[in-house]
Amino acid sequence: GFFNMYYETTDRYAAKIIGGSFCADTDQQEKKKEHIVLVHGTACTSLYYQRGSPEHNFLGLFHSRGFHVTMVHLRGHGKSGIPDGEYSIETLAHDVAHVIKTLHPNVKVHLNGLSAGFGTAMATAILYPEVCKSLSGSGFLFDRTRCDIAAYIFSRSFVIRALWEEMKYTKLKAFIATSQGWLKFNLTERLDEYSVPTLIMHPEYDEDLGHTKKMHEKEIGMMPKGIGELVHFQGYSHCMHLEPGGSKLMFDTIIDFLQRREDIEFSL
Repeated sequence: GFFNMYYETTDRYAAKIIGGSFCADTDQQEKKKEHIVLVHGTACTSLYYQRGSPEHNFLGLFHSRGFHVTMVHLRGHGKSGIPDGEYSIETLAHDVAHVIKTLHPNVKVHLNGLSAGFGTAMATAILYPEVCKSLSGSGFLFDRTRCDIAAYIFSRSFVIRALWEEMKYTKLKAFIATSQGWLKFNLTERLDEYSVPTLIMHPEYDEDLGHTKKMHEKEIGMMPKGIGELVHFQGYSHCMHLEPGGSKLMFDTIIDFLQRREDIEFSL
């Protein structure tokens, strides 16, 4: 069904997509830039990417580089509506693809996500490759069902970051529904169809959540040769963006990835 989906962009406006109709415009100069869409995880919003000074947070770093940045609020999160029905990762991917096609028609964007937001970005890239130029992110597996759920639920970072700090931005119904959705997420059977250059960033202490480096290596091995890359960050946790130097390290790694890849048209 229709619902209000909220997003923010570096055009300094915020608007809503209501039932597929777009109610904001962007100038021609913005349309010439590289576009990146940031997708937050469960139990948080785009505020995750705006913590701290612009010199150190994800939004500020990409904007200063010349990217046009769009940050969505997933259904049930932040200022977006709470529609009935399933909140599967595939459904969230449909929402994200709809925003991209409406904001940036006939333009491919760079997708980046954290945790369930990375899962959403993964699903968007494989289900809607026509909107995606590259994919990067951390904190999720292409087969989420393999993860040690008990470790995830009881991990210190999850409890502190999500339940205590971020839940004020998320409706309980959406938190439960999206959690059920990512527990069923599995795209491994379609990885051989993958066509989008992908950078998986793996913080060391994601191992505590059942996201092992070995699993990510296996996933990359299931993709067409050369499509996927894996980078391991020592000393960082699942919420790496919020840790000193974390956002900058991830940002620099993504820029290096985009500049090196001959299969990505990158103009900045």
